[in-house]
Amino acid sequence: SNCTFTNNSAKNDGGGGMHNDNSSPNLSDCTFVDNLANNDGGGGMNNDNSSPNLANCTFTNNSASCGGGMSNEETSSPTLTDCTFTENSGGGICNFDGNSTLTNCTFTGNSNGSGGGMANYNSNSNLTNCTFESNSAKWDGGGMYNDQCSPTLSGCTFTNNVSGNYGGGMSNYLECYPTLIGCTFTNNSADDGGGGISNVASNSTMTNCRIWCNTPEAIYGSYTDNGCNCIRNDCVECPDLEDVDADGDGVCDEEDLCPGVDDNLDSDQDGTPNCLESCPDDPLKTEPGNCGCGVIDTPGSGVWDLDCDGDYDEDDVLLAMEEFDISAGTPGDVNGDGNVDLADREALNQTLGLCAADINGDGEVNGADIGLLLGAWGVCVPD
Repeated sequence: SNCTFTNNSAKNDGGGGMHNDNSSPNLSDCTFVDNLANNDGGGGMNNDNSSPNLANCTFTNNSASCGGGMSNEETSSPTLTDCTFTENSGGGICNFDGNSTLTNCTFTGNSNGSGGGMANYNSNSNLTNCTFESNSAKWDGGGMYNDQCSPTLSGCTFTNNVSGNYGGGMSNYLECYPTLIGCTFTNNSADDGGGGISNVASNSTMTNCRIWCNTPEAIYGSYTDNGCNCIRNDCVECPDLEDVDADGDGVCDEEDLCPGVDDNLDSDQDGTPNCLESCPDDPLKTEPGNCGCGVIDTPGSGVWDLDCDGDYDEDDVLLAMEEFDISAGTPGDVNGDGNVDLADREALNQTLGLCAADINGDGEVNGADIGLLLGAWGVCVPD
């Protein structure tokens, strides 16, 4: 901790300030200034099959053929947090066959043949919330150069980086497939193409990225638009991400199933987001159905099973009559006047389409009806 490495040099193996071979030291608040590697990479630090952890370290004005600040070789995978690389010659970091992990690191004013801020060769590094500003490359990749590798960058910013050929902000060359999430490229420039990003025999996949005001264009070559990107060749500023992703769930509002609400919130864990169902706390139902949320619709229950007991019976009829304010009334009171009399018989005959004298209901008034009448002649005794 709190160590300073100044004006040191390495003749053969690299690492003017520090060389790590099969070792992984922990460094915090250390400074590497004006160190030199004459014949190899890593003016400030060289890692060979090593994975040190660095926090709050600074690399300033160091020099090497590649990786003026740091060189990582032979599967070295260092972890850097809150580190700065400033005005290093040979680039800020060079990775060869290793996978560096960087968080909140800053690269400013570094220079190299390719990859002024960082160069990755067959290296799949992971960067989160890192800044590349005012770095330069004689050939490709003012901010970052990637060759046969697929790094992942989240929330990184590339501003005012320049290159003599391709990729002012980032150059991807020969089977590179970087993933960019929530990254910003602005005011970068390249003489030949891809002011923001250049993809040569490569393809970058972008989500929630902001790319504008880069010269001569935003992107050179093919890329995959994974949604919610703003890619402009002019200098009209792209809107802030929070203005197009209101709920901050990483899905652009225009493509969001539920803008303003987290699509991933699923309280009952039934596989359907809360925003797409009416019963967010019932794991067995997404809609109320007939019996409501929290109550199982029993087998056979349907629009007529009003009491949700699994069948349609008299209870359901009574519930329906109650709902529509219909009285059960008196049996035989067809016209609903409170009395059972001839008026009900007439109403029933009318409903059935029968004549009043058609006693047997065969559609004719004839001797058979008279016979029935005579057979019943006498005192009427109800059954």
